[in-house]
Amino acid sequence: MEFGGNNWLQSKWDMARVLCIDDDNVALTLLSGLLESNAHKVLTATNGTDGTRVAKSARADVIICDLMMPGMNGYEFCEEIRKFAMTKKTPVILLTGRRTPLAKRNAVDVGAQYIAKPFNYTELLSLVSELTLK
Repeated sequence: MEFGGNNWLQSKWDMARVLCIDDDNVALTLLSGLLESNAHKVLTATNGTDGTRVAKSARADVIICDLMMPGMNGYEFCEEIRKFAMTKKTPVILLTGRRTPLAKRNAVDVGAQYIAKPFNYTELLSLVSELTLK
């Protein structure tokens, strides 16, 4: 899958382990393809519960999580992973179709970054790069 070949955003030394969580398999496939085509190692989960399990065992550098999922939503996922030492400081980016100040404030309140859908690929890749450098 080709997404414009923006490999210039990441060098081989900056490759990140990114956990992507989304209940929409098409969105998960597109997001994984974007990240992999930019030299990232991608792990996936289709719900917050599985995402929590993978986050605790895989030690991702960054987590990208859909906000609206059945069962455990993105806010609840963030609250859950902050309970564990190994994931307490892992950066999280919440992706959402909700373009409201409240959604953004709630993301910040649970210690996450916020990107509204549809998102700009370059913006997302830049944020992943920025968060892995911290």
